Amino acid sequence: MTQLTAGHRLLPHEYGLAMLVLRRNAEHRSPSVLRHEQRLGRDGIVIAAAGLTNLLAAELLVLAGIALITFAGQLTVAVAVGLTLFALAAGAALLTVLRLRQARTAGRAFRGDR
Repeated sequence: MTQLTAGHRLLPHEYGLAMLVLRRNAEHRSPSVLRHEQRLGRDGIVIAAAGLTNLLAAELLVLAGIALITFAGQLTVAVAVGLTLFALAAGAALLTVLRLRQARTAGRAFRGDR
């Protein structure tokens, strides 16, 4: 896990995309990037990017689960695995919601509750 200045930690799969977003934001100073920096701060942007990484994982798990259930035909091990993938996707989606709330909290702390 990687420590941020606000005390939040990133999971290993979240770290890569979060650092990619930070590098891209440093290179491309568009009005949208500046607005996000004013609203969330550096840590908030990193945490939000980590949350979007989890959302991508949830979407891929749902697609894999749908494929397994669709092509399984009957109640088999493939259907059980597909349903397990749906449960994992729900967990990843919940982690996304938690990360986005952490990003909002980090943004409020960055702005000083203004």
